[in-house]
Amino acid sequence: MSTTRSTGHGPASGPGGDPRRRIPALLTAIDTARERLQVELEQRAAGSREAEQARHALVSALEAYAEALAAAHLPMPYRLHAELRLQRGLGGH
Repeated sequence: MSTTRSTGHGPASGPGGDPRRRIPALLTAIDTARERLQVELEQRAAGSREAEQARHALVSALEAYAEALAAAHLPMPYRLHAELRLQRGLGGH
């Protein structure tokens, strides 16, 4: 009888595999969400429906990144943690 020990990598870590592989794409999603929010804030009032949707998308992207880092047992950079708190406080979630 063979016993397999999970190392947190590969198929044993879930359907997404190694969460570290998702991190670059999640950072790109954060950058895209930031750009969208900036455009909305420049074109509309800060409390507009579009700006709030853009802020919500940014918070979601930051949360997905935080979850991937936690799954990979990596720390979240302080600046991104602070940005997440700020955007949540401004009504992102």
